[in-house]
Amino acid sequence: MYPLKNLRRRAARTVLVVIGVTLAITLTTIMFAISEGINSSTKELIDETRIDLFVYPKDSNPILQEFSKYIDLADGRDLAGKMLEGNPKIRAASPWLVEGMYISTGELDVTYPGGFQDDSDPVPMVYSITAKGYVPAMEGDFGGTEQVSGTALPTKTDPFYANGTYDSGASSDNFTHEILLNKNLADRLEVSVGDTVYIHSVGLPIDVNNVTYTQWQENATWYKVHGIILELYEPRSILSVTMHLSELQYLSGKHKVNWFGTIRTDLVNEIYVDLHDPDDKAEVKRWLEEDFEDRNKITVVTSDELAAEFNSFLDIFKGFSNMIVIITSCVVVLFISTIMMISVREQGREIGMMRAIGISRTTIVKYILAESLIICILGFIFGVIFGFIGANILEDIILNAEDEIPVGIEVTTVTTELILQVSAITIFIGILASIIPAAWSARLQPVESIRKV
Repeated sequence: MYPLKNLRRRAARTVLVVIGVTLAITLTTIMFAISEGINSSTKELIDETRIDLFVYPKDSNPILQEFSKYIDLADGRDLAGKMLEGNPKIRAASPWLVEGMYISTGELDVTYPGGFQDDSDPVPMVYSITAKGYVPAMEGDFGGTEQVSGTALPTKTDPFYANGTYDSGASSDNFTHEILLNKNLADRLEVSVGDTVYIHSVGLPIDVNNVTYTQWQENATWYKVHGIILELYEPRSILSVTMHLSELQYLSGKHKVNWFGTIRTDLVNEIYVDLHDPDDKAEVKRWLEEDFEDRNKITVVTSDELAAEFNSFLDIFKGFSNMIVIITSCVVVLFISTIMMISVREQGREIGMMRAIGISRTTIVKYILAESLIICILGFIFGVIFGFIGANILEDIILNAEDEIPVGIEVTTVTTELILQVSAITIFIGILASIIPAAWSARLQPVESIRKV
């Protein structure tokens, strides 16, 4: 047990080196945990939606389309119907529209910044929101949404669509006035199931007062809150509502648009496809891209491809993370190697005497390698422990400070694979750090080492 005795003899120096290795392993664990956490969470969130295929307008970028909805697809219900009828492997095809809207409860909100024209003229708050429209009857077995209270939209069809005419606007008997609020918005508005809210496509004017707000409310459309939901893939800062597709199309003007002289109707941003067997994703995608009659209008992305697209945006962080790990490892190797070199030189006479009594060079090299590995193993144990603790603390800090992170995202994740990666790096550091001291000790001649004392 010569290596252990050697380390105990210079305890202060050993502790210092172990601390250095511990810090390096801690940092490495945290960096890997962040990368692993975001990667795995992104895929898990997409899998949680149980959407097998994402259908976007032709030539649109999946990432930009998913975030900005910057291109519209005409005849959304018709396209979805053709997909469902044309391929028996498709269980459901659900068209969705996402648009920016404004919402108010009509209740006075004295916390509204600038919400007073003067001390006697308060007005209610109007919030900017993300509105989502879909047809409940056309939705597949999708997930990623938790019902906090109330119910889903009671009317499963989309009656206001009325064969595409959208007759009588919001005064139509077919206009359901049914709406769901996400929990963020419900908390902000302090509303619950059964309350009334007002939706408008434009916000309040700059000259806010009771008169302008009254005019805004008169032009807004009232909705009754039927449910409050929590969507795991939405950032905590997102304020969103869900309503019937035709009603959102009408409110946003997307029911009929003159597009360069061509009237386009039933506009949606995307179509979500649910398959009977998720293993058929590649086959159905190929059918949509090659054999579907309206293939020239669409871009198709599988859930796996979308997850890969999202994760590709993380490559910059991964590169940065790997660079930090490499630099840190190099510094630790130099640090351990320098300290061990000093120790080996101090033990020159001792090593010479060991060689004089017949201990081989190989054994001496093994002793030094063992010392280096013992130091690294101790650093690995403490580093992984502190890295795990640090990763959890960092996640809590980030989630509490940043509202743009989706509810279901785990910022850091420590897995068995991650620990194995860190252990491999630790062993590599230990071996590399011992090369120079071991090589120097192997060259020592017994007689010369003893004579120098």
